[in-house]
Amino acid sequence: MAFRQGEKDRLECFKALDCRLMQRQGVFDSQTTGTYSWFNAENGQRKATIGYEARPDELILSYTADNQPHRYAIPLQRTACNYGGSRLWFTCPVVTCGKRVAVLHLKHGIFACRHCQQLNYQSQQLSKDDQHRLRMNRIRERLNWPFMGDVPFMKRITKPKGMHQATFERLKQEHDRHERRHVNVMIGGMNRITGMIGGEQWDLLPELNF
Repeated sequence: MAFRQGEKDRLECFKALDCRLMQRQGVFDSQTTGTYSWFNAENGQRKATIGYEARPDELILSYTADNQPHRYAIPLQRTACNYGGSRLWFTCPVVTCGKRVAVLHLKHGIFACRHCQQLNYQSQQLSKDDQHRLRMNRIRERLNWPFMGDVPFMKRITKPKGMHQATFERLKQEHDRHERRHVNVMIGGMNRITGMIGGEQWDLLPELNF
């Protein structure tokens, strides 16, 4: 299969096939055919569907993209698991690639690995401050803490139900490191402004060492 080069985009914006999820769903069971769908996370409505046929060493995809019909095979690889059984992997169908990968992304009408599709994770396209804010907010969401925009807030002192105490403490420490670095970036920006007008400078928060 040939491939057309493109600009780098965020992979979160493209439909993906994850062989780990599909294996748990039984997609690769011997000689099965069916359809695979993507759904809107907000309203549960189906966004897109493709057809597939599972064979011992390949997965045949059949779908229409950009008003063009597509039907081609994704070669499969297997690696042994430590406790028996095997794990399936996709082989990128781009003729110049052939990498063993867990996820393929749809771009330019074909499913291929993120390297061939020139896709980056969201965090790779962010500034250092944006990365700190993103990671901080992800931890807040996991710990069920309230969001207060960019304003430091009083954290809950109780851990989420079912979470191990050690995990809770680790996440709190990681959150606080990102929070302080994010706040320091804001302080640095304010100091640059006040420095131009001869105003008072703010002290940066000290780094946390755990």
